[in-house]
Amino acid sequence: MATRLASPRADPRIARSRLDMVTRAEAVDKRAEPPGPLRRSALFLRGALANPREVASVFPSSRSLARRIAAQVDPNSEGVVLELGPGTGAVTAALIERGVAGQRLVLIEREIQFVALLRERFPNANVVLGSAFEADAVVEKLDRPLAAVVSGLPLLNFDPSTRNGLIAQSLSWLIPGAPFVQVSFGWKPPAEKQHGWVTRRAGISWGNMPPATVWVYSASPKRDE
Repeated sequence: MATRLASPRADPRIARSRLDMVTRAEAVDKRAEPPGPLRRSALFLRGALANPREVASVFPSSRSLARRIAAQVDPNSEGVVLELGPGTGAVTAALIERGVAGQRLVLIEREIQFVALLRERFPNANVVLGSAFEADAVVEKLDRPLAAVVSGLPLLNFDPSTRNGLIAQSLSWLIPGAPFVQVSFGWKPPAEKQHGWVTRRAGISWGNMPPATVWVYSASPKRDE
């Protein structure tokens, strides 16, 4: 049975979700104009201290790591790019810098203060307040397939069945061969390879604090019978 995205309590800082923006071809993309980095770092640290299990690091992703993650996404592919746990938007900014149009981005974030910041930084993106583990309620409303899923979730903080379930579900949403991109601070893949999966390491960002590895999962090509 599919889970449903819980309806969050109304908050004056959070406008309604603009999910319809991902279907507006006439929407004009704007280059991200971030608020000051000190503000973003302070918000990130506050979120990490408040919910340490749900934040991969007490530091936002470095620019080099964000670019390495974004490099796994083809900006010319058609469809939606779904980002799970975008935090303060380091990877989101890198995706836009790479050429992914803002109106193609759907960001799911559960921290209210991050959602407010993301909507300020990326006015053309659709930012949804909710849990990444209940993303099916958002995905089923899209009228285009997913071209990529990018995850900043701390998967190693969850049990193996939860990790595998998230990746398996994400792969079921994706265009065949499209990537599920996961950042991890462990040396091994955050989820063991399953039948029908292709797993590869896309590099290590040594300049990040702490050093981080980018992993890419995709569905194995189906052989013609």
